[in-house]
Amino acid sequence: MGKIKNSGALKAYHEDAISKERALKSSSLMNVFFLSSLKYYGYFSFAICFLVLGYLSVVSGWVLYFLFFSTLSFFSPNAVNAETLLMTLHSQGWLQVLLAGVHLMVVSFLLRRSLQYKVKKWIGYLSPVLGGFLALLIYLSFSEFPLNEAYHFIFYPNFETFKLSSFAHAIGHIIFSLSIGIGVIVSFGSELKKEDYLPAFAFRVATLDGVYSILTALLIIPLVFVVSIKVSGPELVFKVVPLFFQRIQGGGFFAVIFFIFLYLAAVGGTMALFQTQIQNFSENFDMRKKKSIQAILFIGLLLSIIPALSSNFLDNYQVSGPNILEQLDRLLVNWLLPIGAIFGSQITRILLEKEVMEEEFLDVNFPSAYVLLGHWKFILKWGVPVVIIISLLLQAYELLL
Repeated sequence: MGKIKNSGALKAYHEDAISKERALKSSSLMNVFFLSSLKYYGYFSFAICFLVLGYLSVVSGWVLYFLFFSTLSFFSPNAVNAETLLMTLHSQGWLQVLLAGVHLMVVSFLLRRSLQYKVKKWIGYLSPVLGGFLALLIYLSFSEFPLNEAYHFIFYPNFETFKLSSFAHAIGHIIFSLSIGIGVIVSFGSELKKEDYLPAFAFRVATLDGVYSILTALLIIPLVFVVSIKVSGPELVFKVVPLFFQRIQGGGFFAVIFFIFLYLAAVGGTMALFQTQIQNFSENFDMRKKKSIQAILFIGLLLSIIPALSSNFLDNYQVSGPNILEQLDRLLVNWLLPIGAIFGSQITRILLEKEVMEEEFLDVNFPSAYVLLGHWKFILKWGVPVVIIISLLLQAYELLL
């Protein structure tokens, strides 16, 4: 939709994107239902993008905090203590707001100076280095702490611990990782050239995302077994990785490099959210870039306050254990993004003419595309909605038990 409409999600999924005549021609009840939600879906993705921005800015602030103290450890070896650092963050909610604000201002500065393309280029150059660095850390963890139990945990499913919500959790994290349902992937498509071949881009993005997800799992999950800490959610990496670095030779150096890479990833993700909303503001509210950045910065900072204070001032408002940040994580990843993915995929399928689909999908240089097109249409129409809806129903049923 981004490439064909050459616009962001808010404009691409506007109610004027489809003629009334075509809507009336649709005989399928399902198609009519999704078409009737067209005018709401763009604003849904617009709002979710801001929620993710507020949530992500808080976690990015944590990365900045750990990066600072990891660098400080070269001068003071005892500066990095994962439990102490997290306790400090939890006890000082306004420190988290400040760190989130600093992160948002860093990204705003880069965008105001139009440095985003240089930053993206360098992140692209460093991606293979990141892969090699993660592989090195995996080797060090396995050589220092042979953990067959951990790798068995990763690759062999234990159906005794399988929950009805497990499927929805997995789907939600895939959708979150690929930026589906929040308009980012639409903005990415709008930047592509006319001659760019979409299936090749999609395959590349999904493959790289899968590879780095596996590498990260191979690093993080065994470390949970090493440090013997029961932890989940956004705090996982901040509790187990620093403890691992404290146990290996040269851990201080590895800690700095790790958190530099992690912060670059945070900057890249936040920048994508900013650019998505800048495009939406420009196309729909006629706002200049500078004013758009200021508005997004203000809204992002405002939305970061509640998750930032969730472990401090708002700790008494926990429901069933998890704090507000963890609840927001579950709401976004396990519910809102999968729902957005259903509507986005089905509206896209309905809006795109058969000829347009074939023009973007088929290429004489890729003969397999002629076979895959039919499979893709079937999966888009039936596979995607059925799988997600079933997973959400199972998750809802578990909550009711």
